[in-house]
Amino acid sequence: MNRLRGLLAVLFLSVSTLANAQPAQTGTLSGIVKDATGGILPGVSVTATSDERGFSHSAVTDANGKYLFPSLPAGNYSITVSLAGFEPVRVSGNAVVSERTTSVSATLKPGGLSEVVEVAGETPIVDMTNTSVTTAVRKEEYEKIPLGRSYQTMLARAPGVVGTGNVNSSGALTSNNQFLMDGIDTTDPTTGTFGSNLNYEAIDSVAVSTNGISAEYGRAVGAVVNVITKSGTNKFSGSAKYIATNDNWSTQNKTVSETTGASLARVIFEKTNPVYSFTLGGPIMKDKVWFFGAYENSKNTSPQRQTVGTIPEDYQQTTASKFWNVRLTAQVSKNHQVWVKYFESPTDGFVIDYWGAPGERAALTSQNQTA
Repeated sequence: MNRLRGLLAVLFLSVSTLANAQPAQTGTLSGIVKDATGGILPGVSVTATSDERGFSHSAVTDANGKYLFPSLPAGNYSITVSLAGFEPVRVSGNAVVSERTTSVSATLKPGGLSEVVEVAGETPIVDMTNTSVTTAVRKEEYEKIPLGRSYQTMLARAPGVVGTGNVNSSGALTSNNQFLMDGIDTTDPTTGTFGSNLNYEAIDSVAVSTNGISAEYGRAVGAVVNVITKSGTNKFSGSAKYIATNDNWSTQNKTVSETTGASLARVIFEKTNPVYSFTLGGPIMKDKVWFFGAYENSKNTSPQRQTVGTIPEDYQQTTASKFWNVRLTAQVSKNHQVWVKYFESPTDGFVIDYWGAPGERAALTSQNQTA
């Protein structure tokens, strides 16, 4: 696993360069504006406003009535469409997802400016403009489904993917995937596996591309995994969680072997493994600068295992993880955004069995992983 302790990334996002520089963090918003008879309307003013952060971008429909916002930071947007002599239309709640195109078209009816037609948007399901097969899991979804607390557990939701973590995608090797966090390649250059973990509460969305992948990801023939972290919004918000697991809280297996009649009850390990998680985010300057921070402290003790020597010896491992994630985002101009991020994801206390079946406990190796 790569040593990524203290990742510091500074990224300037611009409309002219985003599509080539950092597609992992942005999506596209486009549509066609027509009148009530179905005729196209060129020269219509279209404004996309971030529901969470308040900044806005403007565009004008072309001769075919089309407008395009090619590189919007992922999030929810409201679209306002207006033209002199027509009633303005406002479409709210349009989800822009990384590396996908959200299509929002509008129909204008003749009228004055005194009344605005409100329309509810929706999350795009199929992107007809993109040939890649991409499965996006947003925080609104993964917070409601039973998943392990890591981005690696979300990979199995993509079609063509087998396993979790270092997966097989469409028949490719587990070393043929590419892992990015906020556009930064975190793939281990030696093994080709994921090179870093991440605070679960800091994840905004995970996009897994499995087929038809763009040539910019030339080194990956398996899956391309894009993890986008949360950014602060114009509202202060935070969370505090205590999560605990204990094998003793699960029901004992009461069945017996159908052939021998022996009990299939397992050995229950009485140990509570706690997870403490905290987040806080909000504005530093409304509509301009935002912060988000997440911290997680967890300990996990495994059940006892035994060596296979002449005299079996019991052994366990207790891992301790302290994950930090801090992100500062700023809208420095109408079409430019900058962010700075720092994170740590060390896990100490692994007991590694390099020999497959150690004869004695002294053959085991203790290892700490810092990333």
